[in-house]
Amino acid sequence: MLAPRKTLWSTPQSAIDAALSFADLQTGDTVCDVGCGDGRVLIHMASKSVPLNSPTTASIDDNSNNQNHHCREFIGIEISSIRAEEARANIAKAKIDGVIPSHVSIEVRCANALQVDYSEATVVFLYLVPRGLRLIRPVLWNNSNKAENAESDESHNQSNLGASKQTKPRRVISFMNPIENEHIVKKEYCKVGNVEGAAFPIYLYHLQWHDERRDVTHACKDGSKLTYLHD
Repeated sequence: MLAPRKTLWSTPQSAIDAALSFADLQTGDTVCDVGCGDGRVLIHMASKSVPLNSPTTASIDDNSNNQNHHCREFIGIEISSIRAEEARANIAKAKIDGVIPSHVSIEVRCANALQVDYSEATVVFLYLVPRGLRLIRPVLWNNSNKAENAESDESHNQSNLGASKQTKPRRVISFMNPIENEHIVKKEYCKVGNVEGAAFPIYLYHLQWHDERRDVTHACKDGSKLTYLHD
């Protein structure tokens, strides 16, 4: 098990708002929600997308607190076929109700998160148990080695998450649990429910895009570090 299974542990709205702020979504981004459950993270983030030619566009740059953005690609990964269908049904309803704008592409894939190609994902949201984070960390970090100069308007690859779309660092956002041995770019606490003082952390990490050969730093037992190129 990688993620909390009980509905009780669904992502709270405060964490979704914080994740959207951390993500700093832009044109050309592709958001991937690992263990998307009922699709609430995808739906909320997608609901804030506006077309480039929209009158709302000017306000995005003028208001730093505005959560609107131009990202239009969203993908959910869910291993449970039941939860995946639930997410698809919720997304379909949100489209019918006009919550998700028509220019947005939002897809739920029923798959093992450890066997997915994340190389096109520029933003990854994680709400996983510590063991899940340990298992997925090498998958995400190894998938960041695509060419860093890919065009930002490159068409979506349906067979996998494709090549990286931009040079901005991949933003990995983890709710509740930190990713071990990685530098935390930003950390906030999200209030949960109506219980006074109840708050849980959310973490932001940056992954720089690399060429096919990557600098890898290995921590030796004597405390020294060895850096080498890995193909």
